[in-house]
Amino acid sequence: MHTICGSRFFTLCLFGLVCGLHWQAHSFTFHYDDYHSIVYNTALRDAGNFLSFFSDSTIFSVDPNQAMYRPIVLVSYLANFAFFGEGAGSFHVLNVIVHAVNAVLVFIFMLQLGISNLCSRSIAVVFALHPLTTETVYYISSRSESLMSFGVLISLIFYLIWSSHGKNRWFIISLSGGIFAVLSKSVGVIFLPLIFLVEVYKSGVNITSKKLKFFVGYLLVVGIYVSQVWGSISTAVGEPVRSLTTQILTQIKVWVYYLFLLTSPYNLSVEHFFLEAESLEGLAIIASSIFLVSLAFLVFFFGERLIRLGLGFSIITLIPASIVPLIVILNEHRIYLTILGFGIIIVSFLQKFFLQKRKLAVLAFAVYCICLIISSCQQGAVWRNDESLWQNAVKVAPRSFKAQLRWADSLVKNRNFAGAEKAYSHALSLRPGHPVAGNNLGQLFVTVGEFDKAVQAFNLVIEHDPDILQSRLNLAQLYLKNGKWIQAEKHYLEALRRGEDLGISEKKLGQISLSHRSDPIRAIDFFERALEKSPDSNTWISYAVSLRAIGRFKQSETSYRQALMLSPDSGDAWYNLGNLYRDTGRSDKAEAAYKKVITSGDDNLAGFAREELVRLRPTFK
Repeated sequence: MHTICGSRFFTLCLFGLVCGLHWQAHSFTFHYDDYHSIVYNTALRDAGNFLSFFSDSTIFSVDPNQAMYRPIVLVSYLANFAFFGEGAGSFHVLNVIVHAVNAVLVFIFMLQLGISNLCSRSIAVVFALHPLTTETVYYISSRSESLMSFGVLISLIFYLIWSSHGKNRWFIISLSGGIFAVLSKSVGVIFLPLIFLVEVYKSGVNITSKKLKFFVGYLLVVGIYVSQVWGSISTAVGEPVRSLTTQILTQIKVWVYYLFLLTSPYNLSVEHFFLEAESLEGLAIIASSIFLVSLAFLVFFFGERLIRLGLGFSIITLIPASIVPLIVILNEHRIYLTILGFGIIIVSFLQKFFLQKRKLAVLAFAVYCICLIISSCQQGAVWRNDESLWQNAVKVAPRSFKAQLRWADSLVKNRNFAGAEKAYSHALSLRPGHPVAGNNLGQLFVTVGEFDKAVQAFNLVIEHDPDILQSRLNLAQLYLKNGKWIQAEKHYLEALRRGEDLGISEKKLGQISLSHRSDPIRAIDFFERALEKSPDSNTWISYAVSLRAIGRFKQSETSYRQALMLSPDSGDAWYNLGNLYRDTGRSDKAEAAYKKVITSGDDNLAGFAREELVRLRPTFK
């Protein structure tokens, strides 16, 4: 009874420790991927989409290229919006709570494995406090990692309970944990090999082989899940961002780097600069391979059972993201569960030390935990907002293009234009002619009113790749805004020649033809093509003005009406329609249209409309 009460008290203290360590999270903001998957994702505000989360992977993001099958994560986002509204605070708080619960589950898992109470507590504390968990805690989009880990831990814990007590309900809960894991993130399939690993640890290979028939249910879960997401898996494998050879060789270096981060978590960042490895000839690859093979050999042949368990656990958790070639080579949140394996190894060594020098071992562990807390607090503060996040990333990885670009974007957002210009220039020095960096730099110069520098920035992008239409359109708009319509026309025509199909160029060319070339017939041609691609109120108005200029009054009126169907309160449409009625002798309709202008809220046109009403009816006030 004393042991049970003591364990319950410890779990409460552990939960409170995690929440206290990350108390600052509630005031933090959303971060980069959070915007396309959460902030701008209107589907998460509608509870009616609940079932669609489990059938439509495109709901995960407003960006079709970011589609992922993670229904449990979407349900958690839906709950945040439904109960706590739009702010980022509740999202961060839930992330903290999930991590705190996972730390408690780690403690329970260790106890179920038969590890001593003291060691179980120590492993749970290492997992709870380790600075490498901060990305999973503070980066809302990393909730998929912590939710997946929750499902894996539930599956492992209740498998061990079922294995000991043999009641079917524990097996069902274990199976449900596995389902929860894979529905949170595809890496959740590791629950199956991890179950096999812990069974081998507890019972040995011979007894485990006799229990393989009980793994059919788990295999069925994995099989159904893989068939559900096979499309995305085959795309990742069939059209990888790098070859499998390059992926494996690169991950050899990454694993050594992960080990460095686990043992020395002081230089953490959302973005680590890492070069791909093309062949075995590099010294880094050879040295890393020898180191990893030697480490594995020593542990598996000379290490104790508990240390072998920790290393095996770490290897299994790292394998999925290491085999599948992902765009980002490494992320700290990918080793969230790996920290558990690392904790087992650390505590195993401390346990041997404890048996010989008890007081010194306790003191060493206490100092180690204090260092973890200090480092976690420092790294947690980095996630306060985008500016602090990417400022740290630039500091840690000054050669990272992504870090420099994101840093510049955050500086623009905070109106630090001088700093942003410097950061964009640095980014372009790393990747000359990069379209996003060059275009953003050009837009920055437009914002601060430096016309010549903006033109130069856009031109550099176009010179590097003439098919970058966004920079060409921005350059054309800049020329048009500054009265250089001939140069603007040239670039809009070139954009059309190079495949711009959104109707933007035709709309602008129509305006140039109408306003600068005084050629309404040519303008009509451009506007008609634009309206086929992307109809909007302003284009219908411009089209109507062009039709009126050549005397096609009926078609002009119809076009104004089309504009008003799209924007019923458009003062511009009502004013031009009133002028058309006035010039064609329909005074009553003109008067009604001008009155609509006055009530439309367009103060600039309201004065002109009143003047026209006075001309039509001198008694109007």
